[in-house]
Amino acid sequence: MQETTTTQPSWAVEQGRRIAAFWRAHRALRLVAMVAVALAINVMTWPSLWVSPQDGLDGSWQIALHLAADQGMAFGREIGFTYGPLGFLVFPLLVTGPTYALAFIATFAMRALLILGLVVGGRRAFGNGLIAVPIAYVGAALFFTFPSEIGGLLALVVALLFIQQPCRTRRWVLISSGLMGVATGMLLLIKLDGGIIAIAVLGVTAWVQGRGRAFAVWAGSGVVTTSVLWLATGNSPADIPRWIAWSAEIVSGYSGATMLEQPGRAWEYAVFLPLAVGLLALSAYAWRTRPMVQRLALSAVLALGVWATFKHGFVRHDSHAPFAIASIGVLPAVVVWREPALRIAGVVLAIVGLFFAIQSTSEPTAHLLDPRGRPQSAWIQAEMMADASARADEYAVDRQRLRDRLKVPPAILRRIGKDGVHITPFEVAVAWTYGLNWHPLPQFQSFSTGTTALDHVNGDALRGSSAPRYVLRANVKRTDSQSPIWQSPDENLALLCRYVPVVSTTRWQLLERSVNRCGAPMLIGMAEARAGRPVNVPRAGAGHIVFARVHWSPDIGERTLSVLFKPSRIPEIRLAGAWGKGRYRIPAALLDAPLVLRAPVPRGMPARPANLLRTERMTLIYPPQAGVDFYEVPIRPR
Repeated sequence: MQETTTTQPSWAVEQGRRIAAFWRAHRALRLVAMVAVALAINVMTWPSLWVSPQDGLDGSWQIALHLAADQGMAFGREIGFTYGPLGFLVFPLLVTGPTYALAFIATFAMRALLILGLVVGGRRAFGNGLIAVPIAYVGAALFFTFPSEIGGLLALVVALLFIQQPCRTRRWVLISSGLMGVATGMLLLIKLDGGIIAIAVLGVTAWVQGRGRAFAVWAGSGVVTTSVLWLATGNSPADIPRWIAWSAEIVSGYSGATMLEQPGRAWEYAVFLPLAVGLLALSAYAWRTRPMVQRLALSAVLALGVWATFKHGFVRHDSHAPFAIASIGVLPAVVVWREPALRIAGVVLAIVGLFFAIQSTSEPTAHLLDPRGRPQSAWIQAEMMADASARADEYAVDRQRLRDRLKVPPAILRRIGKDGVHITPFEVAVAWTYGLNWHPLPQFQSFSTGTTALDHVNGDALRGSSAPRYVLRANVKRTDSQSPIWQSPDENLALLCRYVPVVSTTRWQLLERSVNRCGAPMLIGMAEARAGRPVNVPRAGAGHIVFARVHWSPDIGERTLSVLFKPSRIPEIRLAGAWGKGRYRIPAALLDAPLVLRAPVPRGMPARPANLLRTERMTLIYPPQAGVDFYEVPIRPR
């Protein structure tokens, strides 16, 4: 019988196996350490005031996203906004218990993943975690201002990391592509423009990693995730096209409707633009030795991310700018700088960007970067997810604080009762504070109706059979130098014709639905208006509304500038008369809407309300020239 022998591995082979095993374990330990560091930074930079709902323009639409999710409102039918049915996830506010818990978990996870991406990328970029950690810490401290933009930045960071160092095996390429598809679907339903950026950068990433098969996995998982979450939030597939159309209108009209240049911030252009150009140029040079496809993908992804960041920070150039500058400050941490000189340049870019981002915030530097008290705040907020009693106490405190600010008269609250009410132009916080039956128009805040298509959506809703019984209107004089009744002109005309005031104070006015009191519009005058030359508003009968339509369209250069950045200037009109006199800006896309200039004063109105005008003359300030048509609409007394 032949004896069999077992061949023993040589000493060198055995040692090689031991070294490989140790290296695998070492890599796992290193990853665990980096995850721990990311979690620690997340907790040490956690904002302490996120949970408290706020009134005002921004605070109100954030509350509205929670109310819409809690009430199961149909996006694309009952409500439309650039944020989708998962928009509440990036605003952990104590509006309702379930939405708060989901938002806290989602925000914590997205922040932690972004910080982890910066730590992992920074270690690769600079070859030293001691440099990466401070960059991630300062960036996380700065990003608290706009949690809604973290998702888009996270997608950009993931794309740059995976394109530069794709997964090594086919299996992990497909797994990572599937996870990117899930993230894309979620981001798309959180905010449409952020989702579009995710589609672009993560789609390119999947293709570069594994070509057609990986791209198919990414696209398939993204479609499935979007569909499942859309249905899970109580929405109908039939409403998807309309929600996308409405959201696209909001995005397209955003620049013209909300552009702003806050005084004293011009220096931020001189900081952001050189940093952005330097980052793009140095990155392109660092990637010069990579394969052409990879190099083009990296350059395109980074350029798209920088452009999106620039628009976010500088279209509405106010407190949005620090986020944009901080983004430029952290992006060098996810570019692999192979040469020592480039690493030094990357560190300098990061330091300069984060330094000026801190300077542009309104927060004192010591308070912004001080970690004391933040872990405790994070723990308390986490406990509230399970502690109904603590949430109830917080609800009571926050509601009383908002009641002291809003001061809606008891007579108005008694009149509304349990009936549906829409709140205009923006103070949705009233609905949550007083527990009202919120029945919003699709564009629930007037400032978001930056195009005639969206304006008609709200006007048609008020004229339809499902219109709310009551509309509570705040006596707001202007927002960003815009007249409140010109932010949604067709909605305002529908309110005049279909609703009558039942309770009025100097601050609040309650309107109740009535029969249509208006006749057909009739042209009563035409004029060629030139900048600086007053145009008299034609006289009409005592029981008539007078409105104007202004005919002017920006040239191709101005339209291109509006798409790429923002218009150089918003149309502006000066009004003269008994009420409402002053200078008002109006988005170019709304000039052809019915701009009410004069209307009969309903009985019971307080003196000189901001939502009615008595205009005698109008003067173009910009554009230089435009045609104006004047119309009268007969309106019967109530």
